[in-house]
Amino acid sequence: MSELDDAAQVQLLAAALRDDARDLSLYAGFMLTTLTSALPPEVVEVERHRSLAEKVRGAEGTVVGVTVRLEDRRWTLDRDRVGAAPQATVCHEVNGIVLSTDRLALDSWAAQVAAAVVRVAGATAGSGAALEQMLRPRGL
Repeated sequence: MSELDDAAQVQLLAAALRDDARDLSLYAGFMLTTLTSALPPEVVEVERHRSLAEKVRGAEGTVVGVTVRLEDRRWTLDRDRVGAAPQATVCHEVNGIVLSTDRLALDSWAAQVAAAVVRVAGATAGSGAALEQMLRPRGL
């Protein structure tokens, strides 16, 4: 990973986030498996909607939102209902108080999350491992 400078890491990670964010369920799985394995559990939160049938079967339900909390920002990607286009937002939050909320284009949202992950990865070894895993080529 040392061959890539921070700018290249941000660009690669943003591209990966954009690709995965188009399918919110896939994106949530990506976030859960990569980030939660190396970052504190409070960093990534997934919101699911379960129908009555899913509850009876004990199924997890369909992902309708993903939130990433790093530094003093909270990036959220959510949708009103299954099949709807995801909405991307970022909140500036200090001590649990939201100071501002901005709606973002998906590209901008992905770039901001990527930049924050790269900054945090530089500060902790576990985050660096998560970043390496996120940038590793994925087979389909």
